[in-house]
Amino acid sequence: LMESVIDAYLRQREMAWLGFTEDKNVSLAIDQASHVAYGTFQSRYMYGLQWSPARFDKTVTKGSFPLHPLTTALLCNLKFSAAGGMSDPRTVLGFVMQHLNDKMDQLTIVNGAINWVRPVALVNYFGESISPEAYRLYQNARRNLGSDANDEQRCTLMALFLLEATQITLSKEAQIEFLVESTGLIGSSVMKALEALTDSNAIRYDSIKKTYSFWPTGADPR
Repeated sequence: LMESVIDAYLRQREMAWLGFTEDKNVSLAIDQASHVAYGTFQSRYMYGLQWSPARFDKTVTKGSFPLHPLTTALLCNLKFSAAGGMSDPRTVLGFVMQHLNDKMDQLTIVNGAINWVRPVALVNYFGESISPEAYRLYQNARRNLGSDANDEQRCTLMALFLLEATQITLSKEAQIEFLVESTGLIGSSVMKALEALTDSNAIRYDSIKKTYSFWPTGADPR
């Protein structure tokens, strides 16, 4: 399993992890991130591998740190389109190594938040290879962005692309949780970004399901 490959490569020091998670705010943030990742990919972990939340926490949340558990879950669940993609351990470990080196001289807590490798980092590293079809929708959405679009809107759009690529349907609450964890933004900032993206016709809002998605290919949102 790719999760076990990453776990074996990163090998956490037990005492360092225990000390890190003694902080209540850190522990709560880790629990929430793990809950969202396990819930999003329950078809693989709960039903496929039959992992308990505790097993997931040990192998993915703890074992893959400083990768956010959603980052690891996405790495191990997305189907790469090109040869030598995410199914190739060398390519996955290339991503892990680069971002581990980037974090090497950084603090584990920055501005009161865990300094994770968030899922949006996958977009910059893998790009279209994550899913050519979803990437086309993402690029169409980017073209509809207003010139005054801010970093929070662009980051939220990247997270929505990752969710589109998984082909997983989430409830309103679960979708917002996914976007929050993927971007590192607070919930109100994600909601504000989604509203701005909808207003600019970059994405659409389903008033029945109360969720957000890209416009289908060929649709004219204007």
